[in-house]
Amino acid sequence: TLQISTWISQLLRLFPRPIKPSFPYLEPTQMKTSSRPPLLISRHHLLLHIHLLRLTKLYNLHKKSLAAERAARHAEAQLIDAGSISLRAEATREKKKNKQTSKEVGALLRLKLGDQIAYPSSASVDGHPKGLIGSMSQLVARMMFRRHEKFRPLANRKSAFTSHDYTRSMTENVFIRSISSMTWLG
Repeated sequence: TLQISTWISQLLRLFPRPIKPSFPYLEPTQMKTSSRPPLLISRHHLLLHIHLLRLTKLYNLHKKSLAAERAARHAEAQLIDAGSISLRAEATREKKKNKQTSKEVGALLRLKLGDQIAYPSSASVDGHPKGLIGSMSQLVARMMFRRHEKFRPLANRKSAFTSHDYTRSMTENVFIRSISSMTWLG
């Protein structure tokens, strides 16, 4: 979090004053009616400001999702102590959902910042930390997959309620015949 706020403050200091305005100056008649001097803002500054506003909103959303994740963990811990199984299961689902949302917002924030955040020196693959999302399309694909994953039927899955007609193999039949023909000494 500290790294993100320092990066945003560095962005704000990039262009302290406009170099060349993108739109024309105010007309002299407009300047006389206004008590303030005209504000010269370049298009680049406007785009930078809009980008910073979006980053700030995204950063606040990330903080909110982290707070929701902490609250869900706390609620789950209280329900574990209380012993309510159904409420605890619901709290666990809520905790997992909040954790996933927090991860997704964090990945989106990292992508928007353009990999400016320092990563811990854990296991890495091809210069990127293991399991790190590298593009916006990859993030969207993972989000969609996770949303639809629980509804996807498992391949070749047999239900516990279906009737199973069990037929013995040839080796099982031979083995059973050989055991039944033996005489047991008691």
